[in-house]
Amino acid sequence: MFLLGANEWHSLSSIISRMKHIMSQVLIKKEGVHMTAWERFRGKSSRLAATRCKDFMGRIQENMVFFQRLNRFHPTGYKLRQVCSAVDMKRVTKKGFPTGCYFYRLSTYDDIELALPIRDYQEFDFPMHERRYISYKFIGTVITRDKVVTKGKIYEVPPM
Repeated sequence: MFLLGANEWHSLSSIISRMKHIMSQVLIKKEGVHMTAWERFRGKSSRLAATRCKDFMGRIQENMVFFQRLNRFHPTGYKLRQVCSAVDMKRVTKKGFPTGCYFYRLSTYDDIELALPIRDYQEFDFPMHERRYISYKFIGTVITRDKVVTKGKIYEVPPM
């Protein structure tokens, strides 16, 4: 995302396109077969004991969520926070995409206290009952149409 531009929202497709471009230039040899890093990444099969099988796009999306982790178990996002950065995620409603479209941003800050990830759902129309799956244990800011939750504190958003 740094190569696409920090502090700017990028669609999943633009991130995948840039990853493909960069990884296609890296040649590797696995078990005597030459391939690009992109071919290896894209052709990687799911773990045997995986509860949800993911294709390469699902793995990229899951990694974006991992980069947001700041809790005490596997705080992957902590390294980003140490350099005053965070990965933000935005989910928007788009016709033809029942689960919405995702956008990601590498945000940079002047102070480590401000470097918290954001999950922005204010432009997404949640299907009935899905809202309950937003984790309030998330360390960062969660934005919905009617509230903002920052580090476990809830701030109501007045209706427009």
